[in-house]
Amino acid sequence: MGWLKRIMGGKEAAAPPPPPKKEPKAAVPHPPPPPPAPSVPSDRPTAKRPKTSTPKTSTPKTSETKSRKAETALADAADAKSYIVRAMTRKEKGRVDDSIADLNRAIQLNPDIPQAWFQRGQMRQSKGQLAEAITDYTKAIELKADYAEAYANRGVLRERKGDAAGAKADYSKSIELEIRGALEREYPGYKPPKG
Repeated sequence: MGWLKRIMGGKEAAAPPPPPKKEPKAAVPHPPPPPPAPSVPSDRPTAKRPKTSTPKTSTPKTSETKSRKAETALADAADAKSYIVRAMTRKEKGRVDDSIADLNRAIQLNPDIPQAWFQRGQMRQSKGQLAEAITDYTKAIELKADYAEAYANRGVLRERKGDAAGAKADYSKSIELEIRGALEREYPGYKPPKG
């Protein structure tokens, strides 16, 4: 410690002064809360208001709701046609099962497209599912009465199943529709004779 005294010049190092003490602030008194209002006794009985519930009314169909349904129907029809197009592409590539799956989806979205039923009938016919194919061709004919190809294909399947009379009727109808279509294309305004 002698060396410290020499450096300091014989003076001892003073301890640092203690930090100043902060005096606590005086608490500001809060005003007391106001006293509660005195209750005035009343000789009149108080009536409680009965709870009323508003009756649920059905929302009337608006034009907006109708237009949404129409848009959905249009979207479904467009989607159905997309599935039919993809089914035809898959058919060309030999993917019959995938094509049938697409046609099933198209029919599910819009069962009123005769082409979907007809194409699925062709796919089922190629797989040897004759009864199912006949059902599909019949549905296509119900949706489009002048579907000559559907009549012809159904006639072929009826002949294979031994239904000669049904096959003959389908072939006759198919030929009649083909001739009428050719005449209408060749002679615009052609009207077939009645009877």
